Amino acid sequence: MAAKVFEVIGIVALVLLIPIAFVILYMAGKSLKKVNLSLVGRAGDIRKQVEASLSGMDTAQGQLAAFSTVSASVKAGVDKTIEAADKAVGFLKSTAFQVGLPAAIWVLFLSVTLPRGLIRRKKKKKSEAKPIPPPSWEKEEG
Repeated sequence: MAAKVFEVIGIVALVLLIPIAFVILYMAGKSLKKVNLSLVGRAGDIRKQVEASLSGMDTAQGQLAAFSTVSASVKAGVDKTIEAADKAVGFLKSTAFQVGLPAAIWVLFLSVTLPRGLIRRKKKKKSEAKPIPPPSWEKEEG
């Protein structure tokens, strides 16, 4: 008896589901046809956009590679600059610079001022300024 019940339920399900599936598949086919037609019209545009995006990504990848090269060279330059600054600070902190600079300045100061102070120079007589007559005075004389 249970087998007959399941046979009846199976037949009823087939009778109901086949027309419903037919209607659903028919509507799905129509909607997919519309979507396909709309995509066919825009397929060229979509392809161009994808190609432009890919070429833009290639360009960006090249620029990133160039940027990494430049940043590596800049880092090397900064490292060398820091190294040179460390050497300069080390020299400025050294006793040779701390004592040598004032000594060198005093030697230069004395080598310039002592000869000037010890040698007497003759004073030049001031000559009086002679005015230059304008051209109108020359015309009156002539």
